[in-house]
Amino acid sequence: LASTEADLRKLEGFPPLLLLANSEDSPTREAALRSLAVLCALPEIRIFLREAGDLEVFVTAMGDENPQCQLHALTCVLNLSVNARNKVELGERGAVARLLQFIEASSSTDEVKQTALRALCNLALYVPLRNEIWEENGGNLLLSSLTSSDNALIFYTVRLFTMLAEVREIATELSDINILSHMTLLLQRTTDEGIQREVE
Repeated sequence: LASTEADLRKLEGFPPLLLLANSEDSPTREAALRSLAVLCALPEIRIFLREAGDLEVFVTAMGDENPQCQLHALTCVLNLSVNARNKVELGERGAVARLLQFIEASSSTDEVKQTALRALCNLALYVPLRNEIWEENGGNLLLSSLTSSDNALIFYTVRLFTMLAEVREIATELSDINILSHMTLLLQRTTDEGIQREVE
């Protein structure tokens, strides 16, 4: 793929994909978002989409009625959120609330929750978004993730908690809900599991 914006704009298939991602036909949206999820892994595409003003497409698609469209849009947001300026734009477009919905939904698999948490970790590198993550009931949702049996999910949850705790006000509230006791229980559980594996 081309590496400059001028060359990117010459890519004939790219702009139509964005239009198709807004199609009224669900399978068409799904196919377009699946292709865009792959393209969003490229740094130049992340920049191009922001400058074209198209990031809102993906935030909106995370609430699509088609679960596959949601997942492809989630992957797009994860990849887009790697870019520093995209973090700001995604935050302004309401990405935080959408991502937390994936964590809250009982229908979400651990893999989906992991992807949402990874995207939130990326967004939380932009410090102003940490308060938004916390205020959107993120604290309670993250606490529930600590009880998961999926170690990767726990890892990203702890990572996000660590980032949020760098904000003094949030650190105080974390102390109020006795987050340390949750972490201690988690450590004990992990240790017990390790011992059990050795015995087996």
